[in-house]
Amino acid sequence: GRFAVTNNVPVGDAPTRVVLQHDERYLWVGNDSRKPDQSGVTVIDTTTLQQVAQIPTGAGHHEIALSDGGQFAFVTNRDGGTVTVIDVQSLSKVAEIETGPKPISIAYSELGGAVYVSDADTGIITVIDPESHEIRSRIEAEPGIGPLRFNDTGRRGMVVNASKDTVFVIDASADQIAHAISVGKQ
Repeated sequence: GRFAVTNNVPVGDAPTRVVLQHDERYLWVGNDSRKPDQSGVTVIDTTTLQQVAQIPTGAGHHEIALSDGGQFAFVTNRDGGTVTVIDVQSLSKVAEIETGPKPISIAYSELGGAVYVSDADTGIITVIDPESHEIRSRIEAEPGIGPLRFNDTGRRGMVVNASKDTVFVIDASADQIAHAISVGKQ
């Protein structure tokens, strides 16, 4: 088989992050535009390949996580120190959560039943309840933390601190750091 371009779809200004919903209905694109009215997310209908929404969320780079069941999208605003919660059905903002000065990464854990946001400046991982949008807890790691991902079961989250050559392991069942593992340089 050959690979060929079949369509070009406009996805907003300065697209940098792409996340496909679990049901594959929408493709979410993070737009790191310097224009305030275009910095946020663009939502594409995967059937029609048409833009269905462009939602400004705040300044800076945007990472995107979707709750299990796909009811809400959570979008980090790195320069705004917040996470914007978007209702997927109405494609409208429903909450703005202050998580720290530099929310750098975000991930959802089904087992933990929460959204986890790592903050590079404070070294704190904010745990957000996906239904109430309230902060459930804060887990202290260390400044410099960055990328955050969960394993397939959602039980263990891994947060990298490249400046300290460390990986922190989160136990999602207890919302706490289970291990700090020294790894190779960066």
